[in-house]
Amino acid sequence: PLVADRRAARAWRQAGYEPSALLLPWRRDRAIRTQAARRLGRAWRDRFSDMPPIELAGMDVRAEVHQALAPLVLRGGPWLWSELSALALALRRVAPRAVVVATDQHRVGWLAARAARSASVPTFVLQHGLPQAPIGYVPVVADRVVAWSDASRDWFVDHGTPAERVVVAGNPRLDGLTTDLDDAATAWPWPNGQASPRLLLALSPTSLSSNERLLTLALAAVERLPSARLVIKTHPGSGDWRFVAEATRRLAPSVAARVRVAQREPLPPLLRWATLTMVLRTTVAVESLAAGTPVAAAAIGVPSVADTDMRSAELPTFDSPDTLVKLARELAGPEARKRFMDERRAAIETITGPTDGASARRIADLLMTGSGLVVGDELPP
Repeated sequence: PLVADRRAARAWRQAGYEPSALLLPWRRDRAIRTQAARRLGRAWRDRFSDMPPIELAGMDVRAEVHQALAPLVLRGGPWLWSELSALALALRRVAPRAVVVATDQHRVGWLAARAARSASVPTFVLQHGLPQAPIGYVPVVADRVVAWSDASRDWFVDHGTPAERVVVAGNPRLDGLTTDLDDAATAWPWPNGQASPRLLLALSPTSLSSNERLLTLALAAVERLPSARLVIKTHPGSGDWRFVAEATRRLAPSVAARVRVAQREPLPPLLRWATLTMVLRTTVAVESLAAGTPVAAAAIGVPSVADTDMRSAELPTFDSPDTLVKLARELAGPEARKRFMDERRAAIETITGPTDGASARRIADLLMTGSGLVVGDELPP
């Protein structure tokens, strides 16, 4: 694996691999950035001089736009040039069969797809999350998108991706999940008895205010459910979760004893433990349904997963502690949860893709064969 930041390198090492840093020798790196800075400076001045008026409320704001964007372009651009050079060097050394990225829309993934194109190496994007907005997913730069499901494939095609460039292989994150509802009474994290409802709140790196509103709703519902247990799962990758610690510290002792915060703990045991997963905008909704655990989406004035291509699953929503309490009680029993899943089975399979435990194998086979790929075929310049 080639990595461009310390956090990614740490994750690979924890998985037993030795990542290679995308770095050039110091002198070479400095020379490239110096040259790029000069070229970008000239190009930026030329572009600004040719820029047509940008009117806002009847005023030409070109100067303000230039002042706001100049630091981003002139400081960040040289580093992009250096990283592109490091990627090109790595591809020459490794001579890979394929280049695999989680996304071709972020900095390094976009550069990797461009460098691989120049080296005639096919690039594959492994779908990294549930598409909820075009940003971060399209326009596709890589040669192939390996999508989770038919719904994901349709989303990419509807957003301008040629159908022949999207392959459905399943979501490897679901390979270890079980749909056996009898396994939902696993002992994590309260081994001394299994109270119900068992609620899982999955937070995601969305706005702080939205997460705070969602947490407030969940905690208020637990206060109204004396037998309930709540696990708050923060996103392991990013986000400022100090508000979670502050909110849980303010709880009455009788409520605090029934609330836990999970940060780095693996997700599958939590999904099998829960009787209901609460979300706003997170892929955990897909994983929960694949594990056989019902999902409810918060309706707090901002779009949720229930408003995306998951509409077909007709996820229940809650906008107050009372509506959440009602849902939690209704789905506390195994028969009610099974009925919830059975009513949505066809829609869930369309959204999650194959749940046969073989997604990772299908992806590996695809990467090894290339699926008859011609690099750069029918791609925009």
